[in-house]
Amino acid sequence: MGLLILLGTFLVIRGVTRPPRKTFAKALANGDATDPAELDWQAEAVTVRLTDGATSPGWLIAGDAPSGPGVVIIHGFGDSRYGALSWAGLLKPHASRLLVYDQRGQGESG
Repeated sequence: MGLLILLGTFLVIRGVTRPPRKTFAKALANGDATDPAELDWQAEAVTVRLTDGATSPGWLIAGDAPSGPGVVIIHGFGDSRYGALSWAGLLKPHASRLLVYDQRGQGESG
């Protein structure tokens, strides 16, 4: 019984600290947008260089307000840039451009 409790505790802690990455395949399987072009948005694919030299894929999306601020959208823990596209839709009317990228160790980043 003690071994079962120990194993269960280990699996819960591992699941909380290391959630599965949400990648292109996961977004596709859920029916989520996998590219800003699917939402009829102008965007370019970019590679973000992180402070430790690693790189992460992202998009630079054209906003609807030319005089608005530039916005960096950071997704939540265990999510990815694909999940952040829904937030981009809320901010796009107020921004001049939006940067959406995968955080370190999340999505498809290094």
